[in-house]
Order: sequence, then structure tokens, then C-alpha cells
Amino acid sequence: MNRSHTISNTLIQLALSLYFIVLGVQEVSGSQQSDLVRGVSSLFSGNPAMDSSVQMAVGIFALVSGALLLLGVFRLVKGRAIDMFAAVIFLFWLLRIVYVRFILEMNLAGGTLAFYPNLEEWLLSLSHDILVLCSTFIILQLNRE
Repeated sequence: MNRSHTISNTLIQLALSLYFIVLGVQEVSGSQQSDLVRGVSSLFSGNPAMDSSVQMAVGIFALVSGALLLLGVFRLVKGRAIDMFAAVIFLFWLLRIVYVRFILEMNLAGGTLAFYPNLEEWLLSLSHDILVLCSTFIILQLNRE
């Protein structure tokens, strides 16, 4: 592996770890509710107790994910542990994309395909989710080399 490849992979892992840490802090503090939390909450008819429980669980998962990925950047956690956790993140994010973007935010009503809130926002959100998913996949591949 050449030096530029190593630097770019490290930057991807660093960026992803910081993303999950910030996402986790926002969820745990209640300053922002993710679309996943809103979607899961809708399954339970907007029960406020369920909202905060789901939000806390998502926040803790994101914080732990970010912390482990960050420790992996500095080689404080070995590749196998990062590999296993990256696989969990990958599967979680893939399920999140399917559930939120394709089940909750796409609607076929009256023969017309509609996107929530609109097509442009939906495509932007989907692109963001795919970037996170691909970054996680890159980290998985790094630890297999």
C-alpha cells in the first residue's frame, strides 16, 4: 500500500469517526432527532417515551461507533475489533437506507411515485447515506489487507 493510499484511508476513517461522534452527541443531547428516530417513532404512534428511548439508543450506538473508529485511527484498537464493529455499522446503515429512504420516504400513491420531502432533498439524503455506507465498506476492506 502506498503512502497516499494510507493517508486517504486514515482520513476517511477519521472523518467517519468524527461524523458518528457528532451524530451521537446530537442524538443523546436531544438537540437533533434523526430521520431514523422519527421513522421508528412513527411505528409506535409517536409515543414520547419511545421517541426518547430510540433516540438515546441511536445516539449511544453512534457515539460508541465513532469512538471505536477514532481509537482505530490511532491504532489503540486492533484491526479485528474495528473490522467487526465496521461490519455492524455497515449492516445497520444499509438497513437504515432501506427503511428510511425507500420505505418511509418513497410513496407510490395513485400511480405516481412521490419522495419526501421532495426529489432533490431525497436524492441528497440518499447520496449522503451512500457515502457513509461506502466509507464504512472502505474501512472494512482496510482491515482485511
